[in-house]
Amino acid sequence: MFSSTFDGKAVVSMAVFALALLAAACGGSATQVRRSSTSLPSPVATGVPSETAGDLSGWVGTDPAGVEYLRWTEAGGQLSGQLQAVYVTTARPLDVQSINAPFTGVRSGTNLTITLGELGVSFSLTGTLTEGSLTLVGAGENGLLATIALKPGAVDDYNRAASAFTDRIHGERAQAASEAAAANRLAAEQTAIADDDHHLRAALSTLTDAVNQLARDTSFDAVLKSYAAHWATMQNDYQKEQQDAAVTPLTCYQRSVVEYDRSVVDYDLSTVQFDDSSLSGVSDSLTSDIQTIQRHIAGVRSALMSLEAAMSVGVAHVAPQYGAPDVDAGAKAAQNQINTSTQALASAKAQAASFDAEAAQLDQTAKTLASGLRCSG
Repeated sequence: MFSSTFDGKAVVSMAVFALALLAAACGGSATQVRRSSTSLPSPVATGVPSETAGDLSGWVGTDPAGVEYLRWTEAGGQLSGQLQAVYVTTARPLDVQSINAPFTGVRSGTNLTITLGELGVSFSLTGTLTEGSLTLVGAGENGLLATIALKPGAVDDYNRAASAFTDRIHGERAQAASEAAAANRLAAEQTAIADDDHHLRAALSTLTDAVNQLARDTSFDAVLKSYAAHWATMQNDYQKEQQDAAVTPLTCYQRSVVEYDRSVVDYDLSTVQFDDSSLSGVSDSLTSDIQTIQRHIAGVRSALMSLEAAMSVGVAHVAPQYGAPDVDAGAKAAQNQINTSTQALASAKAQAASFDAEAAQLDQTAKTLASGLRCSG
């Protein structure tokens, strides 16, 4: 049996799972059940005071999920008391909650039953009481029976244990928040690197497309063939003018034929000059292509700088698919194509200039030939 100090006024602790269930079932009634996740309650002992100042006046239970404090008064085996506790649940393991609730019960010798509840909902715990311990048994959150051991303790004991429990949970919450923040930073860094790597890949692909377009546009075969064909036609027409001018006797009608031949040669000159505009169109396309490539080279280098900046920040060790070697290779290939196209354009312009000079000279010769003829009859 327990000593006279506890006779008729024992204090009992309650299971954390029952606390959560009771508070939820009762809807947090302000009159009977008081819950809070932001403040630590300060229990006040009720019932018959202890005989000696500083004597233990209740029962304190501690476990990883909470701290409980119970005290009751007894009359004829009937118990009436108050439960106070701080606790966490599996659903909210880092959120300290509190409860203050009345209970009733019965005791027969060392056996007792405690019942908490209101509004038609109640929960009972059975227990065994000795002078040095109180053991309670009740249904846990998983439906299995759970045993809770409590020891004699005063209000100050509960307050110290509750404060220590709250500090521990707050520390765990701060640690979890720190770890979550670190994980978020790492994920953000990894995402930034992946995004910049994707942007660099896209920039390199765009640069490659621009280089290929320049290579396709660097084609002068058609325009040079047109120059050659028009030049050949002009030479043939001048030969006809020569032949018509050599007819004797040179009548005035025959001279008019030669004049017509000369006009044909002059027209041939205009076809050669039209080829100049075709060549100019190709040249303009190449100039535009080269300017586009130069912009893309700058874009690729900018994308590389962004990627390198993202990799230099934080602790994310992510190996991107692309890097400085790819940029250097892409820029080198682009510059090589620019050089090739520029040289090809210079060669085509030189050939065009030769066609133009020879055609202009031949046109002048044709004019001189026709203007020097004298006809008779």
